[in-house]
Amino acid sequence: MDIMPFVTLIFVAMPEAMLLSAVGLTVVGTQPRLKPILLIAVLYAITAFVVRQLPLTPGLHSIVLLLILAGFLFYQFKITLIKAVAAVFSAFVFLALGENIFLPLFMNILDLSVAEILASPWLRIAASLPNLLMLLIIFGIGYRVRKFHLR
Repeated sequence: MDIMPFVTLIFVAMPEAMLLSAVGLTVVGTQPRLKPILLIAVLYAITAFVVRQLPLTPGLHSIVLLLILAGFLFYQFKITLIKAVAAVFSAFVFLALGENIFLPLFMNILDLSVAEILASPWLRIAASLPNLLMLLIIFGIGYRVRKFHLR
């Protein structure tokens, strides 16, 4: 059980939801729109706060949240459920890749443990910034490649 502090919801969960949605939609060829993505980010942050308090086995929280995020995309963007799930899971691959690269670097550079990072809302935010930046860059590249900027 992980109780996420409010500041972490605002500065980690919401941007992560926005970027996962934007990256995933771009990967599956659906142009992201700002208003629905902002709504999804708020709903996701609230949902993440609730789901992370449930007594689920580690890792199951993430799967539940990814499926809920797929539901939000399905509803807000009127895409098929398969496309929504594909969008979320493809974006999750980038998220997991970034976490596996940047989190160990962050921990080694600052000589911190996972427990120390989780104990401090500000360390959680700092540890997530490189990954969020990577997702933003991936989104920017995908947006240009898909030529969404020309529509």
